[in-house]
Formats: sequence, C-alpha cells, structure tokens
Amino acid sequence: MGREFVLFGPAHVGVLGVMCGAAAILVWLARGDRSGGRRRRIGWLLAGILVAGKLAGLGLSWADFGLSAQASLPMHLCDWGWACVVIALIGRWQAPYELAYYWGLAGTFQAILTPDLPYGFPHPFFFTFFISHCGLVVAVIFLTLGEGMSPRRGSVWRAFVWLQVYVVSAMLTNLVFGANYGYLSRKPAGASLLDHMGPWPWYILSSEVLALCLFGVLYAPFALGRGRERS
Repeated sequence: MGREFVLFGPAHVGVLGVMCGAAAILVWLARGDRSGGRRRRIGWLLAGILVAGKLAGLGLSWADFGLSAQASLPMHLCDWGWACVVIALIGRWQAPYELAYYWGLAGTFQAILTPDLPYGFPHPFFFTFFISHCGLVVAVIFLTLGEGMSPRRGSVWRAFVWLQVYVVSAMLTNLVFGANYGYLSRKPAGASLLDHMGPWPWYILSSEVLALCLFGVLYAPFALGRGRERS
C-alpha cells in the first residue's frame, strides 16, 4: 500500500503546508480565548492526537514487523521530545516545554524536512510518522505563541546538557541491542543534513556543535525581548 516516499514531492509539500496551517489556526484560536478554556481544550486535543498517533504507529509496526529492541524502543530524540511536549500540553510544565521547544524546533523539524521514511502517501506509516513529528512541532508553536510560554534564561545550556543525557543513553542502547537510535551508529539511509557533516563519528560531534548553535538562535528572540524590557 502506498508509494515510495518522495522528498519534497506533492505529498511531502502538502504535509508541510498542513503543519503550518494547523499551527497558525491553533495560535489564532488560542489568542482569541480570554477565559483559557479553549486553550485547555486545544492542549488536551493535541496531547490526545499525539498519543493516538504514537500508539497507532506502534500497532502498525507490531502487526507488520513485530516489535523489537532494535527498532521499537522510544530511544530516538523525537521520542523524548514527544514525551516532553505531551507532558507540557497536559500540565503546562516549564522544564519539559523547554526541552520540547529546543529539541522539537531544532531536531524534529529537521526530521520533517528530510524524513527517514520509505513509505509515501497513502501508506499508514506515512500518516503515523507525520502525525507524531508534525504534531510535536505544532504543539510547541501552540504552547509558545498561543499559550505564551517561553524558554527561561539558561535554558539553552539545560537543553544541551539533557541532550548529552540522551546521547549517552542512546549510545548505550545501541551498543546493547545493535540498534541505531539517534543515528548515532550510522547515518540514515535517505538524504539528510548528516551527509554533509563528515564520516562517523565526526558527524556526531558536528551535530552537537550545530545543535548548540541552533539552540542559541531559537533563544535569541526571547533574549532580545527581555533586553528591550530592561532598557
């Protein structure tokens, strides 16, 4: 069922358009809500969609391939970002929001642009992949621009330290199970930004530097805004 995924083909471009449109609509709805009830309902709706999409993806994987430690553990960075944003949507907790903000916009967004996905539209895996990944980005944008949450001072370094916790955890998991979580053992089969970052293991170090730079860029608008408030 479905065709081979085509990078920036009509289906891929359509998904990007839907993601941007959904984010814009939800932010607009949230900003027009004075009581906060609509924002809470949107948050729960997004959390429900993300959880349902993840469960559907696991169910499809189990039915088609069976679940395995090599491929089915929640050990990709997008999985950790997914968990953080669901927690933030439900409880409006700051710490998981910040991790989802940096990891989602710097990492998951890259996975959306160059997905490691062999299945095209209308294969079920096409939908579960993009619901999980695009939903994370839409949720982060909603929390930031709709709910008014923002990363605090020092959040860049906190997110980077937690990223190292993830990297060590994923490397150990890969070592034990012979897996490739986080693409820390080898690059993805399809085209990605990692293709331009050198061979293993140097592309891991290059990715770390790039991640820290992107975290800084993502924090810059808030740092500038706070600087204007003090002046």
